[in-house]
Amino acid sequence: KLREMANGLNSAYTATLERVNVQPCALVGFGVKPLMWISLAEQPLLIGVLCYALAVDVESPSFDIEMVPPIETVVASCMGLVTIDHASSTVRLVHATLQEYLRSHQGHVFRSPRAAIAGGCLSYLGIPSVRELLCDIETATPAFPPHLCLLLRGAHARKQLTPSIRELALEILVQYPQHAAAIIFLRTKKRLCFLSGSSIVFSGLYYVACFGIDEVSEALLSMGWANLNQRDRTPLILSAEKGHERVVRILPSRADVDPNLLSYDGKTPLDIDSKCGHEGIVRLLQARK
Repeated sequence: KLREMANGLNSAYTATLERVNVQPCALVGFGVKPLMWISLAEQPLLIGVLCYALAVDVESPSFDIEMVPPIETVVASCMGLVTIDHASSTVRLVHATLQEYLRSHQGHVFRSPRAAIAGGCLSYLGIPSVRELLCDIETATPAFPPHLCLLLRGAHARKQLTPSIRELALEILVQYPQHAAAIIFLRTKKRLCFLSGSSIVFSGLYYVACFGIDEVSEALLSMGWANLNQRDRTPLILSAEKGHERVVRILPSRADVDPNLLSYDGKTPLDIDSKCGHEGIVRLLQARK
């Protein structure tokens, strides 16, 4: 019976999605985009963030606030598959089974969803008005919600790193230490050692080391715009902590990377990965030691 119920739900979701994609012109522009953003978000999606995300035009160097849709229009376009949680001002899928359905049918329902999300976030971060934001979540102008910066999880770019995403990412990351998104990211993640008053600079290379985006790491390294041996927190330490073997494979092979620098708590990358059980990384670091 449970299997029959699951099959029935899947059929209902499939039929509803078909109707979503053949809506009147006023709504068809959204299609399944809201469902893509909500289902792949790694945190509850604020109403304003979703609406701004839907208004980003990856082909435009500017942001037209007039294109931000009312949340009522967004919800209506999803035909009952999305609901608003007014208590938390977030948008969510109508049921956990829909989340499971969208994840298991991701390749059929969405077109390169990770790349689409990464592209939307990177395009937003590249807008001059966003780059010049006050670097404070509490005081930043509501016209450009800084929380949208946080949607750019490295996982999206890492899983679907297209040439266009790589180009957009590099454009942002080469200026990352001065970008509002860097300060917002650091404050949200409580990485206070990188903030004002510290001699440690959180460059774009540090960001991609956190998320294990090896192709972008190589490109940034080739540009030479990063201090690879800052005290306490190096790109190698960050990638080792996260278990990103492909990035770790790149860094120790360079003569200008010291694999034995200590973290803030007195541990080498090898110490960190030995404790975490990252066997592949341990072998790489032992070979360089």
